[in-house]
Amino acid sequence: MCKILTIYHTILRYHTEDDEQRRMSNSGEDPMLGVVAHQMTSSLHAVFRVALSKMNSLLCCQDFSALKFDQLLDIVDMTNRFRLFGRNFFGHSSNELIMSLEKQTVSYFKRYHSERMEELRMFLENECFTICPVSQQFTIFDLQDFSFLEESRKQKTDLVGSPKDAVVEQNGFVPIPAHFVNPFATAELESRRQSQRNSRSVDEVEEANMENGSMDKEEEIEATPNLCNTALTLLRFFGRYIRMTSLLPSIADYSVPALTQLFEYFFYSVCIFFGSDGSEHMETPPKIKAILSDIYARLLGDEAESLNGTFDKDWRLSVPKPCSGLDLNHVDKLYGAVERVIAVESVEFVARQLDLVRPVMESLVPPSNESIISQLDEFYAKILSGVPDTRRLVFDCVASRALKLPVLIAAVSNTKWDINELQSHHSSYVDFLVKDFEAFSLRLDHVAECVNLSEAVRALLWDRTIYYTFKALVQGYCEGGKCSTEGRALMQLDFQHLLLKLEPICNLHPVPHTAFVEGYIKAFYLPENGLEEWISKHSEYTAKQMISLLGVATHVSKKARTRIINALND
Repeated sequence: MCKILTIYHTILRYHTEDDEQRRMSNSGEDPMLGVVAHQMTSSLHAVFRVALSKMNSLLCCQDFSALKFDQLLDIVDMTNRFRLFGRNFFGHSSNELIMSLEKQTVSYFKRYHSERMEELRMFLENECFTICPVSQQFTIFDLQDFSFLEESRKQKTDLVGSPKDAVVEQNGFVPIPAHFVNPFATAELESRRQSQRNSRSVDEVEEANMENGSMDKEEEIEATPNLCNTALTLLRFFGRYIRMTSLLPSIADYSVPALTQLFEYFFYSVCIFFGSDGSEHMETPPKIKAILSDIYARLLGDEAESLNGTFDKDWRLSVPKPCSGLDLNHVDKLYGAVERVIAVESVEFVARQLDLVRPVMESLVPPSNESIISQLDEFYAKILSGVPDTRRLVFDCVASRALKLPVLIAAVSNTKWDINELQSHHSSYVDFLVKDFEAFSLRLDHVAECVNLSEAVRALLWDRTIYYTFKALVQGYCEGGKCSTEGRALMQLDFQHLLLKLEPICNLHPVPHTAFVEGYIKAFYLPENGLEEWISKHSEYTAKQMISLLGVATHVSKKARTRIINALND
């Protein structure tokens, strides 16, 4: 069709040039001068509508469900080029073609998205969370799935300053030049694809050379990202969705929510796999708890059938099950700390890449589509903002069980605190706890041998382990029964000795969360009024711990003790 339409322009160009030559050579008026060219120009719309009707019929009768993704993109790309060809050379917008293509593509995309979600579930259920090697400076734009962005940028650059738009506005069309290359010819299509591949290869070689050069110059090299295979697969899915939307922006109503659903499902799965097996005393961050509940309600719950119309109606999403190869139950491996680090940092990395592609996504959504823009803003403000809490959720599952805390509580509570003499030597449970911390340090060093363990992650693991240990220590003091002033002094001696030993082991200066223990010990010495005020301001302690403190503080009157206990119970 394009060849026939090009021939039509060739004939039109011949008559136009012939009329010009005759006009210049003949001084008299020729009644036939310009008649053929005018008639052919007037028929441009009608001629193109015939071709458009054929193209539209071809699209409508095509079964898109049997197409592969790349085949669909080729059809969309060819349709767009046909529309551009019609707009430039025949002054026709081809709106009906877009309507037919959109109807077919939306139906295809719903099924395709359901398949990708199912594929993501399969990847997650078979993911052992081992490191997938990538370059140090790797980003989502290094994936071949995003190479189309560079090609689109070059095409836009080539169009800057083009006189075509001005000619179209003046005449309604642009004459096809004599040396015009058919954009639908097989050789031209292959040339375009080969150009993209060559461009990609050159960019990769140059990038590799730059990286090698920088490696030779720098003594300290930044650690490579801890990425699992599923995370890379997810990034490729993002590339496909964004590429489809760039070719057909009208499907943004479906592709943008679908893309966010991919991340939400991945995020939810990682949190369920690695953030739900901590001790009974583990504390879940409220923000991430609310986010997970929201994702479950929208994607997995009983009311999650429509999903904004982005899923195929006959398909339903299910909660994935962790791979049987994951070993998260042995303390010697810190309950799968290696896999947990890779999982958490994979989620964080994907979230950072979504930040990078946000301008691209926003540029593909029509400004008039306020609903999708609002959904996208909410996703970034609500879901992605909660990703940093994933570290605490997952690492708390390690920290809350890394040490023998039940044994520690029993040892502390069985220590005799009702003594009459000041002690000069610490209690035996301190030595037990120091050895437990040393064992944790060795296990953490082993984790660092298997995965890129940053100082921030190491510090957080120590911080959370110390946090739960100190909570257990206070609980042991709470359950210790009677305590004299000398016994309270022994508690202070024990804790100071513990800090002295712990600081070089954990390499945190100062040791965090010390105020939690010191505050509980020293509150014993407060006068009645001061103790009552202190209790009202420190909600970090449990009611049981406060009541125990009142029980050993013999200087507090019975009336005041009863009043405070009643307030705590309320």
